[in-house]
Amino acid sequence: MQEYPVAIVDLRKLSDNYVALSKLTKKALPIIVLKANAYGHGVLACVNALLPFNPYVAVARTSEAECIVKEFPRLRIIVLGGFTSEHELDFLLLHGLDIVVHSQYQIELLKKINVLVLNKVWIKVNTGMHRLGFSTDTFKSALDELKSLPIKKISLISHLACSDDSLSNNNIEQITKFEHFVSEGDIAETTLFASGFLNLMDSPNEYDYIRFGLSLYGVYGKGFSPVMKVLSKVIAVYPVKRHSKIGYGSNYLVEKDTNIAVVGYGYGDGYPRGTKKGIVSILGNFYPIVGSINMDTLTVDVGHNGKIEPGAIVELFGGSIPCEDVAKRAGTIPYEVLTSVSNRVKRVYVK
Repeated sequence: MQEYPVAIVDLRKLSDNYVALSKLTKKALPIIVLKANAYGHGVLACVNALLPFNPYVAVARTSEAECIVKEFPRLRIIVLGGFTSEHELDFLLLHGLDIVVHSQYQIELLKKINVLVLNKVWIKVNTGMHRLGFSTDTFKSALDELKSLPIKKISLISHLACSDDSLSNNNIEQITKFEHFVSEGDIAETTLFASGFLNLMDSPNEYDYIRFGLSLYGVYGKGFSPVMKVLSKVIAVYPVKRHSKIGYGSNYLVEKDTNIAVVGYGYGDGYPRGTKKGIVSILGNFYPIVGSINMDTLTVDVGHNGKIEPGAIVELFGGSIPCEDVAKRAGTIPYEVLTSVSNRVKRVYVK
C-alpha cells in the first residue's frame, strides 16, 4: 500500500535530461549540481542514476560531500563553499576532493598543512555578485600565493548574478570582468556558473566546464522533463454553506454553497504557506486552494463534483502543474519549492 504524501522521482527522466543538456554544451564538460539533497530529489539515488556518465558533481558544503563519499568514494566532487576549518580541509584532502578557495583565510590554512601535492584548486573570483570570491585588487596576490604551493592545477570559477535574465547588462559586465581575470591569471581551466544555464548557451565565450543545475531536474527550458512529481490524497470532503469561513484566521469567505476537500499536505511537507490563488489537480481537473495553508493540510473548493471522495489522488506539482507555477503563485522561486519538500514526504524512485 502506497503511503501519501509522496514524491515520485523518475530517474529515467533525470538521465534523459542529462543527455539533452549535454548536446547543448559545445566542448564544455558538465558539472552536476547536487547540493541541498539534489534539490530535494535525493542525492544518492541521483548520483547512482548518473554514474554511467562518469559525472563531476558539485555540492555546497563538506557535510554534503561526506554523505556522497561514503557511498561513492571514487566520485569526483567539487565543494563550492570551500572549507572553513583545518578539519574540513583534512577531509577534502583525504578523499581527493576538488577545493574551492574564495578567501585569504583559506590560503593561510592551505599554507599550514603538510601535503606533498594538491591535485586541483579552484580559485573563485568576484565578478559582480559580491557573495564569494577575490576582487580585482586581491586576485593577483592570492593567485601568486596559491602558485607557490604544491598544486598541480589551478582553475578559475565565478558565478553570474542575473543569468536567468538574458537581457541583463550585468551578464555582459560580469563576463567581461571574468575574461579579464582569465587573461591576467594564466589559468589552466575556467568555468562561469550560471543559474540560467540555457541563456549562457548563447554566449560567444567558451569555458572548460558548465553547470547543470535546475534544468537537469526538468525545471525551466523546453525539451526537459520534470523529474519530481508530488502527490497526496484527499482525507475528507464535507459540504459548507454560503458565507462560511474557512481555516485559520477565518480569512476565506465561501460565496455559495459548495464542498471542501481537505488534502493531506501542508507547509510542514513543504507547500509554500504564502501561496496566493494556488491550485491542485484532482481526477484530472484543477481546483482552487482556499483558506490558509496549514502545517499538515490544505483545503480545496471542489464545488459539486461528487466523484471526489476521501482517498482521491491529488497532484501538488510536477505533472499538469509545473513547479514554476507553484513558485510564481507563492512569490518565490522553483529552487525553494523543490528543496522545501520535507523528509516526511516519502521519495519513491522510478528506474
